[in-house]
Amino acid sequence: KRAHYDAATGTLHFYPSSGAGYVLPHEFGHHIENRLGIGSAGVGMAERKATGPPKRLNKINHTKAFDEFEEAYTDKYIHPYAGKVYNHGQGKRSSEIVSLGLQALHESPTQFKETAPDHYQFMMGVLYGGD
Repeated sequence: KRAHYDAATGTLHFYPSSGAGYVLPHEFGHHIENRLGIGSAGVGMAERKATGPPKRLNKINHTKAFDEFEEAYTDKYIHPYAGKVYNHGQGKRSSEIVSLGLQALHESPTQFKETAPDHYQFMMGVLYGGD
């Protein structure tokens, strides 16, 4: 099982196998995106940075860790998973931009700012309420 966020209930789900210290900030990023209603902003950033149509995450990451239906846009994101976009129906969409941004701020804010300044600025806007 993978850790995940349930937007319908606002619940973060963790499992013993989730393990790594980045999981809490990552899943909390989904909560922030959902509660602030900024899914379209993250999707917009993912799509603006995209260098082509979405591709299967397993192919991008050279793994079998993801379900076959999981796709992401490709670019020089902080991680290929950052290009993943979710379609929830009724025009509601979200992404991994906020989650991986919060994770990167937790892991190494200086490195994040230096290697992905546009993503870092986006996160500052999310967290501090402006550009």
